[in-house]
Amino acid sequence: MSAAEPVRPPGRHIIRLVPRRADRPAGLPADTGAPPPPPPASAPVPALAETVEAMFLEEGLTLTDPATAHAFDVTMSAVVLLVQGAQEEGVLETDAYTILRRILDDMRATPTHL
Repeated sequence: MSAAEPVRPPGRHIIRLVPRRADRPAGLPADTGAPPPPPPASAPVPALAETVEAMFLEEGLTLTDPATAHAFDVTMSAVVLLVQGAQEEGVLETDAYTILRRILDDMRATPTHL
């Protein structure tokens, strides 16, 4: 690494998103770190889990396999980080962010529903 390259602390990643369009409002609040509110009781979590597992089965994989489930969890962490970055940059409005987080959290729980 050259002296001109910034040093990033381990475990921290910077995600730079496409700049906000001029017609998008600015000044959205940053993520507080608090988990999003739980989904309503009628949320179709088992149906989502079945759909996600079916996608893996089509590729000859299953989320009941611990190694595959771990790789899925790491991937979901990256997706959540991307969505958090989009919300912090003002690309996602707070309501959209909350909805996406609920869906992603439900999706991430897929291995526990199988």
